Amino acid sequence: MVGDLLKPIGAWPKKWAAELTSVKADLAKEELK
Repeated sequence: MVGDLLKPIGAWPKKWAAELTSVKADLAKEELK
């Protein structure tokens, strides 16, 4: 289980950046309405 947690750590920053970008885009869309 710990090994499974360690494997994706390298991909996390990219995933977080993509999710933050999409969240910010969604918030911007909501504010524009």
